[in-house]
Amino acid sequence: MTAHWQTTVHFRSGDHQHRQHALRRQQPGLEEQTAARTSTDMSKIIKKIIKTPLAAAPVAPYNQAVVAGNTVYCSGMLGVNKDTMQLVPGGTVAQAREAFINLRHVLEASGSSFEKVVKMTVLLQNLDDFKDVNEVYKEFFKQPYPARTAYQVARLPMNAAIEMEAVALVGEVQIVE
Repeated sequence: MTAHWQTTVHFRSGDHQHRQHALRRQQPGLEEQTAARTSTDMSKIIKKIIKTPLAAAPVAPYNQAVVAGNTVYCSGMLGVNKDTMQLVPGGTVAQAREAFINLRHVLEASGSSFEKVVKMTVLLQNLDDFKDVNEVYKEFFKQPYPARTAYQVARLPMNAAIEMEAVALVGEVQIVE
C-alpha cells in the first residue's frame, strides 16, 4: 500500500524521474517494454468512428460510438426503431429493449459485446420504471454485471422514456472476480 501511495504522490508532483523509478519498482520489466517501443508507437492512439446501419442513427451531431485504444465509448441509445427513426410504442420497457438492441449492434460493430461492457449509464424519465428496466437489463447482461449508474432526468431527446450509454473494452478480455 505504501509503494502505491508513493507512486501517486510522485505522479501528482510532476517529478518525472521519481515517478518512473517508482513505477519500475512496482512493475518489473517496464523498462524493457518501454525500450521495445518506438516514440511513434507511444504517441499514436487510433480513434475509430463507429457507424452501423444495424442500429438507429444518431438524432443529433454525434457518432454511435468511438473506439479509442482498447476502449469503446457508446453514445446514448434511445429506444428508436432504426427503420422508422421513431420511438417504439409500448413505453419504458419496450424502449429499453430496443435501446439494448441498438446498443448490441453498436458494440458488435466496435468489436465488443455486452460481456465486455465495464460501465453503463441509464437515464430514466421516471425512476419508478427502474425495477422494470432491471428485468430487461438482465435479458442482455449476465453476471458479473458491469458497473452502472441510473438517474432520473427531467427530459430526454424525442421525449424518450429511457436513454443508455456504455463504456466497453475491445480485444481479448479476462474477467477476474
